[in-house]
Amino acid sequence: MGSLALTTSLSTYYSNSGTSQTTCMLSSSTGVNVFNNDNYLYATVFNISAGEIIFSETYTNVPVSGTANILYSPYSICALSSTTFVIIYRDSNNYLNAIAGTVSGTTITLGSAVNVSSSVAVSVSYSITAMSSTAFVVAYYNNTDTLLRAGTLSSTTITLGTAVTGYTGASDLPFVKSLSSSAFVLVNMDENGNLVFRPATLSTRTITLGTANSQSSLYYPSAYPVIEALSSTSFVVACVSSDGYLGLVVCSTDNSTITVNSFQDIFGTTYSSIIGIALFPISSTKIGYVVTDGGVDYTIATTVSISGTSASINSGDTIQFTLGVIPPYNSSLSWTNASVVTAGTEFLVNVLEKPSENSLCTYLITYTAPTGGKKWGGITISKWNGITPSKINSI
Repeated sequence: MGSLALTTSLSTYYSNSGTSQTTCMLSSSTGVNVFNNDNYLYATVFNISAGEIIFSETYTNVPVSGTANILYSPYSICALSSTTFVIIYRDSNNYLNAIAGTVSGTTITLGSAVNVSSSVAVSVSYSITAMSSTAFVVAYYNNTDTLLRAGTLSSTTITLGTAVTGYTGASDLPFVKSLSSSAFVLVNMDENGNLVFRPATLSTRTITLGTANSQSSLYYPSAYPVIEALSSTSFVVACVSSDGYLGLVVCSTDNSTITVNSFQDIFGTTYSSIIGIALFPISSTKIGYVVTDGGVDYTIATTVSISGTSASINSGDTIQFTLGVIPPYNSSLSWTNASVVTAGTEFLVNVLEKPSENSLCTYLITYTAPTGGKKWGGITISKWNGITPSKINSI
């Protein structure tokens, strides 16, 4: 059995007004971090070397339409290749926009933003998934229905397809996840809080929907929804049972229908105040599962083995930690799916660790072989604004 670990040291930096961030890995050593500060979005390149996260001091302002006021609006980023990425965000009109960028060294070059929501205001719930090196899909709720829209990329120029309705009526927290270059799944919450699963396929920019599967006994935890693909036909969704237990469901799809198997109780206890969840893939039969419970003020990192439709926790991989400060907070803004650094072994997870001082953090989590030791640490992200962060302590 392996072990979960982090880098050997933890350095903490403070920010004054940054409240959220998200990251994506372009390769095993290079990624892009997007964060807000004083109501504006910025992007910067970071590198990972010898277990350290090293951030560039060059910050690129992410264009927005009109006067930006996005301090409490989420945004997402996905990598399409080793040099390209796409960011989605709300502008000051609450319209959903997408913008593509390229990376060369520490230089980010952005294209022109395109309006994804057709000049219609959207809620704070939206997500993006990369389908290939030139294609992506966005899910968003326009305060009437949940819509899906695909885009293709040529350099930094985005061309959008026609939006389709993924769910009709009041809903929330739409989340998309690619299973292959031509197939993805949508999971959202309906007006009663139940989870709805729907498969879809993509051809260039045309989306074809499968049959929706509504589950009246499954709910999202208070954290933003999390899906992790196991293969081109299977995936898992972190969720809560009707009696309040935290776990997941293993699902399969033929791209026309989705089979949602029985709920798997992973932790054997109820969680009343979940404020952060991240899943990351280790293999086709094992995932990492990280959860923070605000009611008890600690974070648990563990691995879960998948066998057919069943899932079980690997207690030998489980670590509980607080890192000496308030654990991850305000997950709808600051806790994202883990980004894969090195397949099966290294992952990044973002948190807002000290809300009173807005300390944004990125943890490098590793999963090591049985002979490897457990090493915990990390680096936080600070207020950017063109100023080098102030290091205040090391743990």
